[in-house]
Amino acid sequence: MSSNSYLVVGLLEKMDSSDTDFRYMATNDLMNELQKDGFTLEESTEKRVVQKVIKLMDDANGEVQNLAVKCLAPLVKKVREPQLQEIVDQLCSYTTQPGKEELRDIAGIGLKTVIVEIPSNPSASNVMLRLIPRLLAQLEDTNATYEVKMDTLDILSELLARFGHSVANNPQVQKRIQNVLVPLLGHSRPAFRKRTTVALGNLVTHTPDDLFNELVQQLLVEFGRAGEQNDKLKTLVQCVGTLRHVI
Repeated sequence: MSSNSYLVVGLLEKMDSSDTDFRYMATNDLMNELQKDGFTLEESTEKRVVQKVIKLMDDANGEVQNLAVKCLAPLVKKVREPQLQEIVDQLCSYTTQPGKEELRDIAGIGLKTVIVEIPSNPSASNVMLRLIPRLLAQLEDTNATYEVKMDTLDILSELLARFGHSVANNPQVQKRIQNVLVPLLGHSRPAFRKRTTVALGNLVTHTPDDLFNELVQQLLVEFGRAGEQNDKLKTLVQCVGTLRHVI
């Protein structure tokens, strides 16, 4: 076992303490270690670190929770693809926990942190592409709350802004995203429609001509459905304006 691993194992034990101060200080020390250049972990220790950080995001103490989510920024730069996938999977699970609004909010911040901080490489692209179907499923879930769907739109928009080039290599994924987002432009709440427009703008930056033309046709259909509903017509006009600026 490397010296780094010995040190981290000691911190992991303290992160299990029933004493809040011990958990907080150990998590803070872990974050400091993760931020050091050249810091590496053995695969077995790496798995334990990921499990512990994810667990502490559901800690009873808010300060420990916040510190755990801050660990994600340096952590995603150090771990291998299987652990990146584990982080994303667990965060997705947290975002849909019923009756746990604080955990949902923390997990949403965590996913955005991962998307922004993860190094741009094939492993990251693979993980992000596997995340997209889960986000789309949340947007289509009729039982998901308005707040969950708003957070999901934000996360999807961040992902498309950062990894749109990866999505561009998968026309089927692009089309699926497009087909889920366009109907959301008819949502009853203006804020929801606005976030949908932003996500579509990030999507079309890398959309090929055939899919873009299909999107235009879908928007024309939505114009017809809107009839005299001025608020929805306004949203569609704003969406067209957004698309015009990004192509």
